[in-house]
Amino acid sequence: MKVLVWFSSVVFAAATLLSSCSFALTDDGLTLLEIKSTLNDSGNYLGNWLPTDETPCNWTGISCFPNLQRQPTVHATRGEIPPSIGKLNRLQRLALHQNNLHGLIPNEITNCIHLRALYLRANYLEGGIPSNIGSLSLLTVMDLSSNLLKGAIPSSIGRLTRLRYLNLSTNFFSGEIPDIGVLNTFGNKSFLGNLNLCGQQVHKPCRTSLGFPAVLPHAEIQTKRSSRYIKGVLIGAMSTLAVMLVVLLAFLWICLLSKKERDAKKYTEVKKQVHKDTKKLESLDEEDVVGSGGFGTVYRMVMNDCGTFAVKRIDRNREGSDEVFEREVEILGSIKHINLVNLRGYCRLPTSKLLIYDYLAMGSLDDFLHESKEARPLNWCARLKIALGSARGIAYLHHDCCPKIVHLDIKSSNILLNENLEPHVSDFGLAKLLVDGDAHVTTVVAGTFGYLAPEYLQSGRATEKSDVYSFGVLLLELVTGKRPTDPAFVKRGLNVVGWMNTLLNENRLEDIVDGRCNDDDMETLEAILEVAARCTDANPDERPTMNQVVQLLEQEVNLDFTSACNKKLQGKVAVIAGSASGIGEATVHLFLDRGAGVIVIVDIQDEKDVESLVQSTIQLYGRLDIMFCNSGIMSQSTQMILEFDLSSCDKLFAVSVGGVAGLELGRRFDEGANTQLAPHGIRIRLNCVSPGSVATPALCKALGIGTADIESMFSRMVCLKNGVLKVKHVANAVVFLASEESQFITGHNLNEEGQLAPTGSCWKPQVEGQPLLKLLKRGARGVHGLVGVLAVAVWSGEPAVVAGSCWNVELLADPKANNKKLQDKVAIITGGASGIGEATVHLFVDHSAGAIVIADIQDEKGEELAASIGNRCACTYVHCDVTKEQDVESLVQSTIQLHGRLDIMFCNAGILSQSMQTILEFDLSSYEKLFAVNVGGVAASIKHAGQAMVKANSRGSIICTASRAAGLASDRNTDYVMSKSSVVALMRCASTQLAPHGIRVNCVSPGPVETPALCETLGMGAADTESMFSRMFRLKNDGVLKVKHVADAVVFLASEESQFITGHNLLVDGLFQG
Repeated sequence: MKVLVWFSSVVFAAATLLSSCSFALTDDGLTLLEIKSTLNDSGNYLGNWLPTDETPCNWTGISCFPNLQRQPTVHATRGEIPPSIGKLNRLQRLALHQNNLHGLIPNEITNCIHLRALYLRANYLEGGIPSNIGSLSLLTVMDLSSNLLKGAIPSSIGRLTRLRYLNLSTNFFSGEIPDIGVLNTFGNKSFLGNLNLCGQQVHKPCRTSLGFPAVLPHAEIQTKRSSRYIKGVLIGAMSTLAVMLVVLLAFLWICLLSKKERDAKKYTEVKKQVHKDTKKLESLDEEDVVGSGGFGTVYRMVMNDCGTFAVKRIDRNREGSDEVFEREVEILGSIKHINLVNLRGYCRLPTSKLLIYDYLAMGSLDDFLHESKEARPLNWCARLKIALGSARGIAYLHHDCCPKIVHLDIKSSNILLNENLEPHVSDFGLAKLLVDGDAHVTTVVAGTFGYLAPEYLQSGRATEKSDVYSFGVLLLELVTGKRPTDPAFVKRGLNVVGWMNTLLNENRLEDIVDGRCNDDDMETLEAILEVAARCTDANPDERPTMNQVVQLLEQEVNLDFTSACNKKLQGKVAVIAGSASGIGEATVHLFLDRGAGVIVIVDIQDEKDVESLVQSTIQLYGRLDIMFCNSGIMSQSTQMILEFDLSSCDKLFAVSVGGVAGLELGRRFDEGANTQLAPHGIRIRLNCVSPGSVATPALCKALGIGTADIESMFSRMVCLKNGVLKVKHVANAVVFLASEESQFITGHNLNEEGQLAPTGSCWKPQVEGQPLLKLLKRGARGVHGLVGVLAVAVWSGEPAVVAGSCWNVELLADPKANNKKLQDKVAIITGGASGIGEATVHLFVDHSAGAIVIADIQDEKGEELAASIGNRCACTYVHCDVTKEQDVESLVQSTIQLHGRLDIMFCNAGILSQSMQTILEFDLSSYEKLFAVNVGGVAASIKHAGQAMVKANSRGSIICTASRAAGLASDRNTDYVMSKSSVVALMRCASTQLAPHGIRVNCVSPGPVETPALCETLGMGAADTESMFSRMFRLKNDGVLKVKHVADAVVFLASEESQFITGHNLLVDGLFQG
């Protein structure tokens, strides 16, 4: 059970009246207790449903309107849905999905006349749908998928005019789907897995027993016919009957002879349409092999119009199992989770069965740990991220699937990684498909030696605790970098568990860690090993469940490694010019906080000194990753152009412009090495950060006034009321531009303007009046402090150690908050079901957003995405057409009603144009829909989000998706360029108008990036699209621009790291030269 919601304030009015004179439970509460009595709540999840309560609004699984609170999910109730459910006539939402409910759907449910959403997916419900279901006139969502329902689909569903989402897939419905009313608006995906359904919705004509097209039961038939005409029809029918019988017999004979050929071409859809070219599947050979496992061989298959897939070939060793196989695969296809590989479809060939999955190009965890040690080592942060994500995926199989799934083959080669090194568990459910027995008792033990639990090896009986043991071994593999059967301990008669215990007994903790992983810390290591030890306990009863494992990793480990896992500049070598104070000093602190390995701090302006600095840095550390040219001085001149003294600007230009010689030196170094290093992805990104007037020591000195006076003076000169602009805010922008989060941003000037503030200290270190250079090197295991700090002065380019010098650094930010930029924020993402929106949803979740509302018109994709997030975030989907202002207004209001506030609005909904018109042939009427979505939708979103934020006095952030096209002079696509240019202009107006309320409004403008919409517009596959655009980026970076890079920019603009950035258009385009 999940959530029950009552209608309006009727229940609240009753509760309020009763609270003053009676403590009796409401009628709704008594009905719920009656329902509870019919259910088998063996886990006592409904234990707080007590008759002594005044109201059921605080019970587990119950939410009352309007004070809606997100409830914990309960998936362990058994029994039947009783007829008394009909007494809840104010019920708005009923979610009983993924339980163990059986029996019929009671007809009394149609008495719940205010019901708006009905979720009964993944149970064991039988019988048919109540025939008068059409009386639920307010119903907008109905999901009855993955049950045992049968019979005809009631035509009364067609009367549900508000129905926007219908899912009847994976049942046993039969007959014709009525083409009445709203039923005509749903396609094949709503009815998948019902092999005996026919009708226009599933593109399958209905036929009579003789092969004639069936007469539609709702078709109008003329009743007044002449008897002569009727007789003629009868005679004609009889005269052709004999001929038709002969044809029918011949047809059946041909079908019998060609059965094998037809079997080889039979495809069934799961959730996505699978390409129907069997020749492509049959031609897979050894050149396409990407891996193999206990259940079969995996091939890579490229479909130009559908993308790239992984195809697992399984030998058909069990005759007569096709129907069961199809049924089970369709159930597996409905399982969606962010850490599970997505099953797209399947195919039956005469000699094998094929499962079709999403293809993850980065390969498996086994590849990273064991196959390519030099090229792709995994750091400590990535290993912990993989451990936590894998645990979440397995926990979902154990605790949230119905029926639950025991994996039976958890190992590193079954953990696949995407481009962000996020883990996806594969091969789940195959044991259930291919191993006999409901209790998972096998005559031949499945799985991989070294990962198997001892009790499973002895008895052949697998349980969830067997998977927990395998996961514990996987944890040890991540820590040690060794396979469970590594010769280092096998030759000593040990497995990896025994080897770990031996080293722990000998107090040799550091010897356990993979030598290639030099950024671990002892506290986190001990916590991980403790979890692994508990998982691999010899007694299955002593092992934790996977839900408990996830809790341990999130609570005991996740907080400890947060500081290490968000080291954006991990191990980088950086030179910061002008770093003894002000912005430079703050940047040094933040670089250290973000994991920079070496920071060279320098205040010099002579080119020879800069050249010596760069060369000595490369000589000492082998490379230079980041150059921050921050040197500059203030001008005290008040001259106007008519009285300008050119000689007075020599020193100003020498420092502020000539001091950027580091860029030139960096360029020279790159030109010399580029020929040799280009194949390895070496590249240079050049960007500027332009802060507003922030109180630095230099500004204090130039103006001759104190910081308080500076604050007072500049506070009246800006619009954005969002606190005080400090040097650390500028440093945040520098870190963003220096890190891989801005991987495709170059040639950009990032404006950071806002209210001005002092920094406090005006201290600047000097050594006998000479510029000071400091080398700060972090120790191998130092996380919060500095080890081995050296002070070096530059004398004619030769470094000399200044004895006894040391600089104590106090970190400016809490390192545990680094990867929680959006902690507890409430966000709306329009156009969030796919492409950039989908990537942003995932990244918002990674940064600990409290609630996300996905708004789109792609209902199925939106529902799937929200469901895949699980309990990591309060993520919901809402159907919203942004061209309808009423939809947008309702979206914002319902979000605030549900979550109490709105912090972030990402206006991402947009469409592409296929028009190639120039201005001379421009058809003004053709762009109305384009502007309605791209401009009108953004305007409505900003308007209503802004109104809500102003009313709540919330200093929120609004981000709009524009396009690099907005800044291009294009010889075509005039309407699209117009629309996106309008978005930028709209953003700038809104930023000025909302700044006094502390609300920031910005744009992110991506270059061409592969999204489903772009592929559809171009009529090309993902690989061809990326290949075409990769040649148009001047910035030669690793790979091509992807939606993840755009999402990184959105997170930056949504977070407090961009607290003083507003009215800005952030280009993420890799210097696109379209």
